[in-house]
Amino acid sequence: MKLEATVSVWSAQLAIKQEIIEERLRLADVKTRCGVKIPALVMFRALKGDLEEARAREATARASLMEFKLQVRNREVISSDEKETKFCSVLLPIRQLYLSLPAQASSICNPSDPQTASLAVYEWVKDSFPTIRGEIARLEAQRAKE
Repeated sequence: MKLEATVSVWSAQLAIKQEIIEERLRLADVKTRCGVKIPALVMFRALKGDLEEARAREATARASLMEFKLQVRNREVISSDEKETKFCSVLLPIRQLYLSLPAQASSICNPSDPQTASLAVYEWVKDSFPTIRGEIARLEAQRAKE
């Protein structure tokens, strides 16, 4: 005995809206037409298969969340606030050095004497780049500890 019925009959018998049944059949790649009977096994797989896929998606999401929490606990990832704080602690001194260049250069240099201006900029670069290298080395050392 083969049990089969139309979508509207399945809807009434299973107390599921016809639109939901049609959508799940569509997701299961089952073509439906008005008056065509759908076998019980096909209907069961279309309705249950969606549940199994939903459970699989939920399990995958839970696993991803657990993996992320483990990465946070092991300090493999950091929050955006923490990243911003670290970034600012490194880049702010560098930014301040570069922003101070015009003021330092203009207070030292005479525009009519380009050699003096060149020397002033060279002195600034000579003084600032070790600071920049030091900040980068400090960041790398801090990252190695974590």
